[in-house]
Amino acid sequence: GSEPLRRFLARDSRDGRYLEDIEDIRAEFPDSLVADNIRLQVILAQPPARQLGSLRSAVEEFAGQDAGQAALFYLAQLEMRMAEEDPQNDSLLHQAGEHFRQFLEIYPQSYRAPLVREQLARLSLLTAPAQ
Repeated sequence: GSEPLRRFLARDSRDGRYLEDIEDIRAEFPDSLVADNIRLQVILAQPPARQLGSLRSAVEEFAGQDAGQAALFYLAQLEMRMAEEDPQNDSLLHQAGEHFRQFLEIYPQSYRAPLVREQLARLSLLTAPAQ
């Protein structure tokens, strides 16, 4: 039913009890259509280093679900951000590019697609050989 969605959307992510509240909703309605989105919100609340592994798992775990698209997008964004913070880490730039391209291949009509294209253009500037 719509009860888990209603309760999830009624929560304020700035509230100190937000994560506890949404975990309670997920526990009460484990098979609801918002369970994947709740899990994703919990992942996004983690420190970036932990998010990386969790988002990689979530991309596979949530494939074909609402949260799968978001997880892939957030994974590529995080890899890009981490690569910018550590310019010597070429593998993160490569992974971000791969994930952005994968996103466009799987979700070409997504409302996030224009931003992903912008990020790919920006990434090509970062990885272009120095003149």
